Amino acid sequence: MHGATQTVRVAVPIALGVLLAATTVTTSARATLPAGNSLPNGQVVVIENKPQESQLNLRALDNPYISGVALQIRWRDLEPVEGKPDWAKLDQLFAAAKSHGKWVQLLTFPGFFSPPWALKGVQTETFPIQYGPGKGTAEQLPMPWDEVYLNRWFAFVKLLGDRYGNSPSFRVIAAVGPTSVSAEYSMPQKPEDVRIWQRANYTPSKYRAAWRKTFREYAADFPNQYISLSMGSDSISITRASSTSASERSHGRQSLMRA
Repeated sequence: MHGATQTVRVAVPIALGVLLAATTVTTSARATLPAGNSLPNGQVVVIENKPQESQLNLRALDNPYISGVALQIRWRDLEPVEGKPDWAKLDQLFAAAKSHGKWVQLLTFPGFFSPPWALKGVQTETFPIQYGPGKGTAEQLPMPWDEVYLNRWFAFVKLLGDRYGNSPSFRVIAAVGPTSVSAEYSMPQKPEDVRIWQRANYTPSKYRAAWRKTFREYAADFPNQYISLSMGSDSISITRASSTSASERSHGRQSLMRA
């Protein structure tokens, strides 16, 4: 954990894997890698890691009108053994991005997709995956405030920053940790899910505290990158009621942004 005050550069919101750049997207000119720490912009190809394949499919980087590549990859596929990450696919990605003049965003998913070793001694509950690959499959989800889980995740995040943080191609990292199925900070929230959260002693203050830790860690480990926050839809609706209003969810999102 890092105790020093850090500034988080939040500049590029991500929703459902689509980059929403803060500058105008231009398709009439060939893409070029921005200089220094300029805001990432342009068209982005989203690539999902396929664990059964030994390499990433990076053919889209040959497209001259693509400016960046966003990789979605699960924590369990990068660090199946504690402290021994497999960097092969990320090395491939950064080498290809450099040679093609593209910038990189990483979206690494813990939560449901944490490696089994990271859940030992951790408070977990079983929920069905809300959306995406494996939708409806029941999986163990570490409670987003569990310190053992978060510290193991942050240890991996630091390894990630140490290895790639100085790469000029690496422009955006998605802030994750107190998450479930993706980089969005949505959680299972059907009425039956809310009852599970209640039994697990969820409180908004625990959730906000987990995000405060996350922001501090990412600011410390990725000083050269923009940090993206994925709001999703109806992102925070876990309360002690069985349902929540739109205004309550909006208040939850605002509270998180102030965390």
